[in-house]
Amino acid sequence: MTASATDFIEFDPADCFAPSEVLASSGWHYRDYQVRSFEAVDAAFAEVGRVLVVQATGTGKTVLFTYLANQVVRAGGRVLIIAHSEELLDQAADKLLRSTGLVAALEKADEHASLHEGVVLASVQTLARDSRLNGWPADHFNLVIVDECHRAMAKSYRKILAHFTGKVLGVTATADRGDKKSLAEIFERCAFEFNLLEAVREGWLVRPVVKTMPLTIDLKGVKTSRTQQGSDYDLTEVAHRIEPFISEIARLMAVEVVGRGQGIVFLPSVATAGMMAAALREHGVGAAMVSGECEDRAEKIAAFKAGELRAVCNAMLLIEGFDHDAVDWICVLRPTKIRSLYVQAAGRGTRMLNGIVAAVNASSDAKTRRRLIAESAKPTLLILDFLWLTEKLDLIAPVHLVAKNEEVAKQMLKEPKDGDLIEMEAGAERDLLAALEKAVKANRTKKSRVIDPLAFAVSIHADDLATYEPKDRWEFRPPSPEQIKLLENNGLNAATVATAGMASRLIDKVVSRARLGLCTPKQMTFLERLGYKDASMMTREAAGAIITQQMVDWRNKRGSIPVVTAQSEFTHA
Repeated sequence: MTASATDFIEFDPADCFAPSEVLASSGWHYRDYQVRSFEAVDAAFAEVGRVLVVQATGTGKTVLFTYLANQVVRAGGRVLIIAHSEELLDQAADKLLRSTGLVAALEKADEHASLHEGVVLASVQTLARDSRLNGWPADHFNLVIVDECHRAMAKSYRKILAHFTGKVLGVTATADRGDKKSLAEIFERCAFEFNLLEAVREGWLVRPVVKTMPLTIDLKGVKTSRTQQGSDYDLTEVAHRIEPFISEIARLMAVEVVGRGQGIVFLPSVATAGMMAAALREHGVGAAMVSGECEDRAEKIAAFKAGELRAVCNAMLLIEGFDHDAVDWICVLRPTKIRSLYVQAAGRGTRMLNGIVAAVNASSDAKTRRRLIAESAKPTLLILDFLWLTEKLDLIAPVHLVAKNEEVAKQMLKEPKDGDLIEMEAGAERDLLAALEKAVKANRTKKSRVIDPLAFAVSIHADDLATYEPKDRWEFRPPSPEQIKLLENNGLNAATVATAGMASRLIDKVVSRARLGLCTPKQMTFLERLGYKDASMMTREAAGAIITQQMVDWRNKRGSIPVVTAQSEFTHA
């Protein structure tokens, strides 16, 4: 019996797989973080209708949504998967068939899917047409999956999503957009995130290392133009700026990639891509240019994947949907303000070699996985970074691949250097937190009736609070009156808390500490001013005894008790 489209098909992931097992029907392995993502999405769909998942390129976003599609179809439901390129649709169809055995119908160009199909793969460009979209009942699909959903703010995507009433899952390697519009306008909750930093640390992707090249290209005065993902540098102007440098760039590049495998160079135009390929060949690097207009594009790509070419040069054609494990160096000669573009480009080289996948999958230990990658023929991804001279600081750089937020990125950019981006990020975060702690200490002697929430976060060693950024739709809203009251009752300065998400996390920390019997924020701050170095770990009772004795001592010495509010307890509104 076909399930109602108004209810998501219920399934228990535990009944379908185990983290290290092989599915008998397909021989498909599911990794531990993939299991976590399945469960997180299932839990999120029990509460909201539109869910977002962010996973680094190479960690299996397609595996996630093909698994979920299979569960819905097995339960009698129907699934729509939409993407903007033929490569992504082909990739999804292939992964769906190999991992689940399901054959998807296509809705694109001259191909029409039947209303009886369990899974439909659709081109956004095709489905957004009224003549095609109106042929599908609004409640036809139980689940709509949006691949590369950082594009979902576009009118074509929003038109499709507004038409259907089923649950919606969006998957992407980065939820950032160049126009600063938040995907929270479409997706109600980010159910799961597994970024490049986490994937490398857990031994699922190769470590990115950066090499800064001794050549500065001036972008001052380059105008910006509108793109589907927001305002970015005008590609025509950028192409003109880099043309005089192409021969020298190729020479420097050829020196740096000696002893490495294959690479991809991203350029601002088809013309510059062709010029770069020719220049690389002149310097002894076998290279070819590929573009959407190349009649022999398939042959060139096949030659590259066969190892007959060292490099391919393109005008962002290979930014999405192109996977080749032997890519171990990249160069982005297309400066951008849009982080998602840079992340997608770098993602072409972060995959481990196919030859070690089985061994890595078989290991349940991150240290062992990292060792296997380090000992392979592709231990790292080399990012060749040429210096761009700009008037503004909004240019995306390699540090943005791993920085948890803009503050960490700025810290990494203070002293630009070559080397392991993962290690750089760890050092920058330590420096940032150390600077915050120093600032907090400098302000502890200042008299104030309210506590800075950031100071509170640093004092209780809550790094997640100190570097917090909202993700889910509700987290972007202003704090509610109830949240403001709770924060103020505990002495926290609600005026500096901009979002409901931050307020919620602060309140959770205060409630958790209260349940553990730890001192209140007011007690902690008061004790820190008295010179107690780690008052955050003191119990409420011990803190109260110290404060009471301090009051007695002051009264005996001065004949009066100072005005303090440190003894207040956590109060629910």
